[in-house]
Amino acid sequence: MISLQEPLLKLGTALHACQHLWEPEPFLCTTSPWAKSEPKLDAELMALPSAEVEGLLQDPERCIEWLQHAVPHYMEAMSAWKPDTYNRPRSMNQPPIASGIPGRKWQQINYFSDLIKPLRPVMTNLDWCSGKGYLATMLESTHNMQGSHCLEIDGNLCNQGRERAEKFNLRTHFHACDVLHPLTAEVLNLGERHTALHACGGLHRSMLRQASNLAKQIIVAPCCYHLFGDKPDNRLSKTAQQLPLVFDKRTLRLPLLETVTGGARAHRVRATELTWRRAYETWRKEATGDENYRPLASTPKAIFNQDPTLFFQWAARQHGLKWDSIDLNPYLTAGSEQFLLSERLGIVRQGLKRFLEYMLVLDLGCYLEEQGFQVSIKEFCPRNITPRNLAIVAARN
Repeated sequence: MISLQEPLLKLGTALHACQHLWEPEPFLCTTSPWAKSEPKLDAELMALPSAEVEGLLQDPERCIEWLQHAVPHYMEAMSAWKPDTYNRPRSMNQPPIASGIPGRKWQQINYFSDLIKPLRPVMTNLDWCSGKGYLATMLESTHNMQGSHCLEIDGNLCNQGRERAEKFNLRTHFHACDVLHPLTAEVLNLGERHTALHACGGLHRSMLRQASNLAKQIIVAPCCYHLFGDKPDNRLSKTAQQLPLVFDKRTLRLPLLETVTGGARAHRVRATELTWRRAYETWRKEATGDENYRPLASTPKAIFNQDPTLFFQWAARQHGLKWDSIDLNPYLTAGSEQFLLSERLGIVRQGLKRFLEYMLVLDLGCYLEEQGFQVSIKEFCPRNITPRNLAIVAARN
């Protein structure tokens, strides 16, 4: 099995070389950040028809292809590594054990379970951040296991999980605990295999640090890389620590920048919201002379179906400002232009975010290699089932 060290170093170096492409936040840009540094990219980006911009933003794979044409000198090095694909078509008929599991979640579990089949059988499984134990009960019932244990911080979910396991005559045990804190060797030894399907940020990093000391196998699909982290730099492996990039929360958040996948109404509300927010920001800068961006809190989407004056009044109160009745049209026009510009600029981030995610997962995989595991990284299901479809499969040498 080929080490993940070289792909991580190459990808991390390539991403650092084009950091000026993925670092700018399109929503905050009033002009293109690449007009001088990347004139070819800038010219081609600004020449795209509006319909093409919209189409690209709905398909990250097309954004990657567009960038491979626009900036091949950056994309060639980043495209040198891809995860294995392990998402073969399979029956999605839900057996009795799947009762009560939402359809999309069941599909994720079904594919995730397939990753385990080629591994050496074990008798016990310890599932981290298990919720009601959907994955644990599936593995226990289909992999002929003697024992299955779940770690979950929410006591109510533990109780619901116990009731569900009893319903199917399973011996799934639930342990209410906070996995961000050190667990005892007794708890960590409850499973020869440790699993986690979509454990977030600091949770999956804590899992790898603790489970790698005792587990024979670790299978984890990471999620929400930026959550539950308390460090300014979240690199886990010694290999990643050689890179000039810093894995701060801002970088960890980028892979999760998904475009709206809803219907026409969802797209319309999103466009209205971002236009009004930009319009308000233009007014605020004029009114205060403060050029620094000041964020606004979230607000119920219903406000974007009403008179925009109501939104401006709400936003001004957020910043302790007095709103005077003025002509909104110039600000709404400016907001619309800035929104359309941010959409166009967003194509670049949409095309690069997957490579940032590859780098983050390679870091986790390299860490397990450093602990003596044989590791592979796989796309375990199609992206339409979940965009967080990367899994790390690690077994002791």
